[in-house]
Amino acid sequence: MTTPTETWRGSTMLRPGWLAFAGSVGTTDAHAHAAVQVPIVTAGHVELSDAHGTRRPFRTAVIPTRTPHAVHGDADAIATMLYLDSDSAPARRLADELSGAPRGRLDRRRP
Repeated sequence: MTTPTETWRGSTMLRPGWLAFAGSVGTTDAHAHAAVQVPIVTAGHVELSDAHGTRRPFRTAVIPTRTPHAVHGDADAIATMLYLDSDSAPARRLADELSGAPRGRLDRRRP
């Protein structure tokens, strides 16, 4: 993996129940949020790390609400990040799909 970018650059769109970001992906500290996050990597190399220190590359993921994670993007990383209101129908469907998956560990999630 190359050196992480210092900043995120891109465009956002906000609609009732969701927010989308598309652009260059940088690096974040560990955090969690109330939204269900669906990151989709379209170029470069991006990794997610969980609260247990497990770090894995990915192309797409579903990060449930209140799940600690950090993002690590290389200098060429480009992605779309969708943030869904946890009470919205799409977020509830994703939560139903993941209901049997262990929470908070990248190494135990279903593919």
